[in-house]
Amino acid sequence: MIKFRKKLLLAKLEAVAGNPQNLAAADAVLAGNIELTPLAGDTVSRELERPYYAANEVIHVNPHHTLAFRVELAGSGAAATPPAWGRLLRACGFAETITANTRVDYTPVSAGESTITLGLNIDGQLHTLHGARGTFNLEAGANQIPYLNFTFTGRYNAPVARAQVANPDYSGFKAPLVGSNANTPTFSLFGTALDVSAYSYEHGNEVVHRELIGASPDVIITNRAPSFQVTLDHPGYGALNLITKTKDGDTGALQINHGVGAGKIIEVAAPKVQISAAPTLSEADGAAQYQLTLAALPSNAAAGNDEIKITTK
Repeated sequence: MIKFRKKLLLAKLEAVAGNPQNLAAADAVLAGNIELTPLAGDTVSRELERPYYAANEVIHVNPHHTLAFRVELAGSGAAATPPAWGRLLRACGFAETITANTRVDYTPVSAGESTITLGLNIDGQLHTLHGARGTFNLEAGANQIPYLNFTFTGRYNAPVARAQVANPDYSGFKAPLVGSNANTPTFSLFGTALDVSAYSYEHGNEVVHRELIGASPDVIITNRAPSFQVTLDHPGYGALNLITKTKDGDTGALQINHGVGAGKIIEVAAPKVQISAAPTLSEADGAAQYQLTLAALPSNAAAGNDEIKITTK
């Protein structure tokens, strides 16, 4: 019997895109909600005609893997040390910039995205994705652990029986801080501080596995459409008129600061967001609330790649 709960996930950035990496204990990822599609792709039917009724054989084409999982959103414990999940962001089309003794910034790119090798071992049965790229979303809220949910697409490798790597090192993954007034000191939109019960960010990468005649299989990111979902207490129209902001198509900044203390602070900054759908009014605990959908837009029309910045410090 293969015991399904005995899972070990490893991940290592590739120095050369598409070159598989040897995975070791230091590459362990402390993850949950792991979902593997061991054979993704399509089929083509042979569409034969015979002198009797029968099903047609199919041929599997464009084989690849997908792997989804979540990690807790927490700092590295040191201000200028990349968090353990930083390598995963880089394989979702982010650049990493380290400012000595101060911070680590992650900003999106539109070319030259890093690739990653991922290995999932389920009780001695190893599935490996290489040349993988992906997308992610962030979900958080009051009294909740914040999570990064990743979905990766990688080139096909036949699964094999292989013992799990011994002594996986999870030391880079720190305990998270739940969302609260103390732990999340800032949530502002259009320059106004808000009372928020839940929020999420969807990076919205379009990830495609391509296999062509005369070319090696490849996983590419072809576009992105970042957006936020926010559930907040009605701020009162005198403080922030969300209906007018929506009708007028106004844009403004969104800022989230989560975590307290060096090495524990995570900032999410979107310099130009727009309410992209009519706000929905509801009730929770007797309080009037709005649900907002916000498009994260580039603020630098010439250069772009600044819709979002995730900073640890």
